[in-house]
Amino acid sequence: HTFLAILFDNWLATDYGDCEGAELTGDGFVGIDDALSFSEQWLTGL
Repeated sequence: HTFLAILFDNWLATDYGDCEGAELTGDGFVGIDDALSFSEQWLTGL
């Protein structure tokens, strides 16, 4: 999880990971649910 957490943090620092872009699950908050959603998308994209 540490690797994905670092990856997510790095992604948050990009244009794609701004507040709106990081909110993936539609609950209005950026949190672990979005990190998990991101990691799933990232792993799928490998």
